[in-house]
Amino acid sequence: MLLILLVFIMMGAACGGESSSGQTSFKEEKDKPGKSANSETFNFKAGHSLTEDHPYHIGLTQIAENVKERTDGKINIQVFPLSQLGAERELTEALTLGTADMSISSTAPIANFYPEIGNLPFLFESREHAYKVLDGEIGHNLLGGLEDVGIVGLAWGENGFRHMTNAKKPIEKPEDLNGLKIRTQESPIHLDAFTALGAKPAPMAWTEALTVQPCSMESWMRRRIPSL
Repeated sequence: MLLILLVFIMMGAACGGESSSGQTSFKEEKDKPGKSANSETFNFKAGHSLTEDHPYHIGLTQIAENVKERTDGKINIQVFPLSQLGAERELTEALTLGTADMSISSTAPIANFYPEIGNLPFLFESREHAYKVLDGEIGHNLLGGLEDVGIVGLAWGENGFRHMTNAKKPIEKPEDLNGLKIRTQESPIHLDAFTALGAKPAPMAWTEALTVQPCSMESWMRRRIPSL
């Protein structure tokens, strides 16, 4: 079964945050005669696409609290849920531009900017297999390579198992996907994979999928497809 190892925390590599004055950097303030950089506060924006009770939001909020405590209130992270700073693809672009500072995102939208991170469906045999790969050399190299596109990867996470869901019929074998219109993440690899399986994939952000008709989105009926 496909394991989604898609929770990905990132910080813009070139972005230093906004100081309380909004005009000068930490280094510039530090170098001013008679001015201590320790008196400055810095504000960062962290975004994600889901609700305030989702683990994405809870995790970012915990990070913000820990950072504020350990810096004696000098670094503040404001968390924006529900795509307020953009959906995952837009958020990733915002990191590269410096208009957002942090996010948690699926790997699929990131592949539009960093193709090496595109996750292949049904790649891992188990949760333990996935952890072994991503906590090892391969995972560390993938995180390090993000710096080439102006992003610093902080950690891998997990969002559970991927299920084939729809409002038409049970999906119990690959052939059941023939002709089925199904929402996928915004990833060329996902589009190619589900097209090869005979489905008609439609890429869209999850927040957009919730507004379309049930025949073209994931229903809450959970059915798993066997490993390929």
